[in-house]
Amino acid sequence: MKEHNTKRNLRIVELFIEEHKTLNDIGIEFGLTRERIRQLLVMCVGRDEMKAYLVDNQKFRKAKFDNALPERSCPNCGKIFKSRIKTKRYCSRDCSKEHKHKIATDPVMIAKRRARSYETMKAWHVRNPGKTKLYNQRSKINRESDPVRLARHNKRVKIYNSRARERGIIKYGSVEAYKEYKKNLSHNAYLRRLNKLK
Repeated sequence: MKEHNTKRNLRIVELFIEEHKTLNDIGIEFGLTRERIRQLLVMCVGRDEMKAYLVDNQKFRKAKFDNALPERSCPNCGKIFKSRIKTKRYCSRDCSKEHKHKIATDPVMIAKRRARSYETMKAWHVRNPGKTKLYNQRSKINRESDPVRLARHNKRVKIYNSRARERGIIKYGSVEAYKEYKKNLSHNAYLRRLNKLK
C-alpha cells in the first residue's frame, strides 16, 4: 500500500512539475480532490517550493495560450499583434481613434454612406407609401402652426430650387437636355391631372 502511494506521489509530482498540469487535472486523473492533491504535493515538495512551482506553471500555461493565439494585422498601422479578445481589431486605442477619424473624414466614404442612406430611405418610402403620406401631412400641419418652422422650410425649398438647374445639368449633360426633361415632366404631370379629372 505504501509502495503504491509512493509511486502515485512521485507521479503526481512529475505531472505537476514537469508537465505543468493543474491540480484539478491531476485530481481527475487519480480520482482525488484538488485539495488532496495540494496536500500531497506540500508533503512531497514542501510548501514554499510548491508555491513557486504554482507561479511557474501559471506563467507556462499563459505563455502557451498566448503563443497559440492567431496573429492579426492592425488596419491602421499594419502592426502584427495577438489578443485574447476575439473582436479586437486594432493594436491600440490610439490606432482605433485615428482610423475611425480617417474613415469619418474621407470624402469617398462620406459619398458612399450618403448614397447608401439615400437608397435605404428611398426603398422605405416605396415600401410604405401610406406612412410617407401621413408623415408628410403631419409635417405640413406642424409647419403651418409654427412660423419659425415654416420660414426654415421655405428657405430649404428655395435653396433646393436654386440648385435644381445645376443638378439637372450634371445629370443630363447640358442645359438643352435638362430643359427637354423639364418640358416632358410638366407635360406628364398635366396628363396625370387630366386623367384624375376624368
